[in-house]
Amino acid sequence: MEIVATRDFESLVADSFNDALARDAISAVDQIFDFIYMMIFTRFHRIKEIALEYKFLNEWEDHLPNTMSIIKTDS
Repeated sequence: MEIVATRDFESLVADSFNDALARDAISAVDQIFDFIYMMIFTRFHRIKEIALEYKFLNEWEDHLPNTMSIIKTDS
């Protein structure tokens, strides 16, 4: 909310869309989920084998870099 209030207050009071704020929000969510998934894959090693079979795993590369580094390492 602080970002919205300081960079685009108008979006709080009008029906509008701000592309830059949306991208910032998505980036923040990606970082949060990357951390969560990283902890899950670190704790539960056996799910790594399942993830490696996931058809769309390559799409995670840009959004979950820390998680992907854990998935791709040999343990």
